[in-house]
Amino acid sequence: MGLSILVMQTWVLASTVEALQTVAQNVQEESISIGQPDPRFAEWPIVGDSVHKIRAGAATNPEVTLNQFQPQLLAFGQWAFAFAGSAAMGILQFVFPSLSRVY
Repeated sequence: MGLSILVMQTWVLASTVEALQTVAQNVQEESISIGQPDPRFAEWPIVGDSVHKIRAGAATNPEVTLNQFQPQLLAFGQWAFAFAGSAAMGILQFVFPSLSRVY
């Protein structure tokens, strides 16, 4: 049981780090491409019109859309790094139980 938890945490951590590295590399290379949204998005109940407009704006002018949502993106980035750090610490504490007494 403990080993399966360790494997899952390691996999999630590795996947998260890899995804963040890919996004960072694409931003640096300015190679992010966002296609136009499917018109069916606009038909979704409650949020459809908003989702469609945001996605269309991102496809047309990604820089403006990123600036518009900068506070939310920064908050997500902070959460993602905290999650990755917590997962890494969990893995280390599992592998080296004596670390649990230090933190």
